[in-house]
Amino acid sequence: MYSVHVIHRFIDEHNDCIDGFELLLITFWGTGGALTGSVLTMLGGARSLVLTITPLLDSSGS
Repeated sequence: MYSVHVIHRFIDEHNDCIDGFELLLITFWGTGGALTGSVLTMLGGARSLVLTITPLLDSSGS
């Protein structure tokens, strides 16, 4: 799911870079923080659904 953002950024940066290693560094530094934040908030939401005491919400979180 998150790989789409990395691939899109890689393609966008491909026109400006010469070196492949530099291209990877720019791609991951540019998208890494935002994707890490997205993953952590998604995991936090799923965790709160799993830990809920309401059976209906519990089944949707797992």
